[in-house]
Amino acid sequence: MLDANSNRRRFERLSLPVAYTSVRVSLLNANAPLLDGHAYDLSEGGCQFELDRAIAPGTAIMMQIELPVSISNEEQADSSAVLVIGNVVWLDESEPGPARMAIAFTRFAQPSDRERLTARLSTALSRRAA
Repeated sequence: MLDANSNRRRFERLSLPVAYTSVRVSLLNANAPLLDGHAYDLSEGGCQFELDRAIAPGTAIMMQIELPVSISNEEQADSSAVLVIGNVVWLDESEPGPARMAIAFTRFAQPSDRERLTARLSTALSRRAA
C-alpha cells in the first residue's frame, strides 16, 4: 500500500507560470492546423497543457514547448524551444474555457531537445528547492 505522501511519478514536475509557457500542437495522424496554447506543468516525461480545442486521449501529437526565460539559461545561444512527440493521456473539459490535457512524451525530436529540457528543468528545480 502506498503512503499518502509518496510520489509515484518517475520524473519531478515543475509548475510553470500561468500563460507564459507557449505550446504549439499538431496532430500526427491528421491534416489539421497548428493549435496554440499554454503548458502549466512540465517534467521530462510529459506535461499538462491547455488549448481552445480538445484532443481525445490516445491521440498522437507533436508539441513544441517554448520554455520561459525564468527556467532557461539566458546565456545559451540555442533555442529555448523543445520539440516532443507523445500521446494525449488525459482530458478535462469540465470547466468553462480552454480544455486541459496531458501528454506523455514517447520521444524527443532530437537528442538535444531532451538534453535542453532536462538541463533547464534541473536548474529550475534546484532554484526552487533552495
